[in-house]
Amino acid sequence: MRSRRSKPAPVTPAGHAQGAPRPRRWTRRRAVYAALAVLVGLGTWGVWEWVRPDPLHEARAALDRREFQAAVGLLAARLEAHPNDRVAFLLLAQTARRASDFNRARLIQGDYEKRFGVTPELEREARFLRAQAGSATELNRVFAEFVTRPGAPDAELAAEAYIEGKLRLVAPLGEGRADGDTEEAALAAMEAATPDLNRAIERWLAGRPGTADQVQGLLWKARVALALNKHADGLAALREALALDPDHYETRYQLAQGVSQIDPHGTIRHFEKMHQARPDDQRVRFALATSYRTVGRAADARRHLDTMLARDPNDLSALVELGHLELDAGNVAAAEPLLKKAHERAPNIPETNLALARCMQLAGKPDEAAKYRKRADEIAVARRAPPKK
Repeated sequence: MRSRRSKPAPVTPAGHAQGAPRPRRWTRRRAVYAALAVLVGLGTWGVWEWVRPDPLHEARAALDRREFQAAVGLLAARLEAHPNDRVAFLLLAQTARRASDFNRARLIQGDYEKRFGVTPELEREARFLRAQAGSATELNRVFAEFVTRPGAPDAELAAEAYIEGKLRLVAPLGEGRADGDTEEAALAAMEAATPDLNRAIERWLAGRPGTADQVQGLLWKARVALALNKHADGLAALREALALDPDHYETRYQLAQGVSQIDPHGTIRHFEKMHQARPDDQRVRFALATSYRTVGRAADARRHLDTMLARDPNDLSALVELGHLELDAGNVAAAEPLLKKAHERAPNIPETNLALARCMQLAGKPDEAAKYRKRADEIAVARRAPPKK
């Protein structure tokens, strides 16, 4: 008797027995394909995120270089095409403020508020603007709430606003004194502000590693040191900044001025390099002329002063300096009309009066010389007097 054999199960076209479970290798293969598809998708998205055009990229790059005017132009162009770009709007307000264009910053903040309302970002930027413009109350608040508080938003930008605003109050650029203070009072105010200024500068340097921002931090350090009459410290900071960026124009200018008394030939080398880079900068041309005169290079000094007066026959600085150059050479008759012209244009500054006094003395007119010296002294005394209340 034959044994019964079980009938083989029907085979499907795919080669699997009907009703039999699919092999695991097929399930695993589909899972692998699905995972690969996900990874490819994520990778493509990641690459796109990395390479896709950033409409604000150029503006941010300009800000990293501290090229504020270039950034303003790029951001203005962005908003002309996309007027509801809130990020660009706020960045434009911030950039105008950082460039110390306070009126424009206020207008942009007003436009932002009309479009988007009062946001926390706008309120913060408005506070930074008030601080950088010199509001003593806001400076204290910004320092306490942003500069010294760990994890505060925009802490480095707050430090920048604080430093600029505080220096505006205690060590303004130029020849003027803060609020008409005497030199002693100005120095005392600077000494009182220095600990907080140094703390803000260190916060900036620690949080802004880019070359342009590091140079700016060192420029602030130099400005603080020089305002405290710590010239060696100030020059050291300027040299460190110039080592970071040998092409930084303002750093080289400040260093050239800083070493003028101790290294006049070094000053000339700095100014010559700057003049080669920007031959139309009349500020540097004049500084170069005065430096040449200091070391006895009269012909070089005259060449630059003549160029300045050819551009503007009424250039006050060039008139006075050329007058002194003529007096150095004993050409009193040539100096007198130059210095009288300068005095007519600016009779109430010490420089024109002292120059004319020297000229009159050399011309054998001591009484006239005494008159101009007296006037120069009166102006100097008035400048040192405390402001009227």
